[in-house]
Amino acid sequence: MPGLFTHQRAGMPTDADPTQREDSRTVPARPEVASPAGPAAPAATGAGYDPAETLARATRTDAGTAERRPPTIPGYEILGEIGRGGVAVVYKARQTKLDRLVALKVLLAGAQAGEESLARFRSEALTVAQLQHPNVIQIYDVGEHNGVIYIAVEYAGGGDLHRWLGGKPLPVAAAVRLVYTLARAVGAAHQKRVIHRDLKPANILLTENGVPKIGDFGLAKQFGEAGQTASGEILGTPYYMSPEQAAGLTRRVGPPADVYALGVILYQCLTGRVPFRGDTVPDTLDRVRFAEPIPVEDLRGDTPPELAAVVRRCLRKSPEERYPAADLLADDLARLTAGRAAPAGPRFSLPGWFAPVVGTIAALILAWMVVKESGLFDRRPAVPTAKEKEPALDSKKLLTP
Repeated sequence: MPGLFTHQRAGMPTDADPTQREDSRTVPARPEVASPAGPAAPAATGAGYDPAETLARATRTDAGTAERRPPTIPGYEILGEIGRGGVAVVYKARQTKLDRLVALKVLLAGAQAGEESLARFRSEALTVAQLQHPNVIQIYDVGEHNGVIYIAVEYAGGGDLHRWLGGKPLPVAAAVRLVYTLARAVGAAHQKRVIHRDLKPANILLTENGVPKIGDFGLAKQFGEAGQTASGEILGTPYYMSPEQAAGLTRRVGPPADVYALGVILYQCLTGRVPFRGDTVPDTLDRVRFAEPIPVEDLRGDTPPELAAVVRRCLRKSPEERYPAADLLADDLARLTAGRAAPAGPRFSLPGWFAPVVGTIAALILAWMVVKESGLFDRRPAVPTAKEKEPALDSKKLLTP
């Protein structure tokens, strides 16, 4: 299958590893939001700089070196660390029996992890195991060894979409093609009643051939189920959260939340920026909930009006006004690539009997009008003409002298 990104961007390393990492978390109350182009390096001088704290941090790093040593897991040769988050660390590894590269995701606290972390880890493994799709990272193995709990998943060696974009827009056709592919993959998850809840470019991995694959289902859940998220808890990445996620309305979070995130990705691919960015996390969340985005066509003049309408629908504040599921978004993007306009609003399907019944009624009405105009069944007595009212002439009297 040819990749969507087979050419190399200037400045993008060819051997970039995918950031298959556990970087999604409960949004903290006050930390600053990282830029979509990557987190800014801390200032070395100026307000907030504390040399003592810097030294202490370095000391803690040295003390924790032993903890960062990769674990020993039978059947796997760990080649290096890919990414690390608050809950798990991901290693590039080789599965020795099958001689293939894998991404090995290891729970940091292992068997001593809290019940919630263990539940999320198990949930991720079970969720990914349900999804068999060429654009979803596949799971190979799950296990535990000497207190080390791990998941082995498909390795993608082409980096992630966040690094590949580099804050620059894509050509319109490439952006549509990319999000169409992602929407089909997310639609397959929705058909299994799975919502991702953390779709973003950093969680879209690329193979060496440029094929996009959705990864990191750590926040995924079956919609309609309570899951591990408490009411009012905010999970995900602020830039890509739907308004209902930003408000902590967990019971309202369903497939349209993933559609919203896909709309943000499409917006970003077209414009090189996310729709909402605040100075702080609360500011960003408020903008997601209440502000209207700058129309994509105002930022990029060559955006087709039909595509701009699709983006607007994805980013509606109310989930009921968005596409009900990702497959319907994919359908409209397919229409655009085929040169047909996408519907501007929700589509309603009529029952199969509706058209023939309406056609029959219309035919009966037309027939009645024709018969009525013909006067065939008009029972009123005919009105005699002036000629018919004159008395008949007797020809014999005319000949009599």
